[in-house]
Amino acid sequence: MFLDSGVVGLVHKASTVDEVADLAEKMCGRRFHSLANQGDISAETDNHGFICKCVFIMEELAIDKEFYVSIHNSRKTQSPVITYAKHGELPFDKIMKDHPQDIFRHVIDYQKGLNLQDLRSFADNLGVRN
Repeated sequence: MFLDSGVVGLVHKASTVDEVADLAEKMCGRRFHSLANQGDISAETDNHGFICKCVFIMEELAIDKEFYVSIHNSRKTQSPVITYAKHGELPFDKIMKDHPQDIFRHVIDYQKGLNLQDLRSFADNLGVRN
């Protein structure tokens, strides 16, 4: 969250150039703090947040289903962790607040890596396995 401008999250939809300019003004040069940070180094921020230096603008395409996936290093386990959720169209902070039951984490064993059972579990949790 950009505390001084009130903008929540890092991903936003804008329909006009003016909306893009407004969001960019509220984000660029300001410090972002993740409400999702629970002691892990997240893909978004550490405990001090970070200064947003630029924004990335892209065209929205029709997508049937969107997921959230992040791979980061856990301070707690000293291992890579895959965090994933069913609601990729929402900012992660909102997923944590409104759909915490749909967030899954998997600690990756350095020695074993991922196996087929792990991947099947991911697909089951996301509701995409036949």
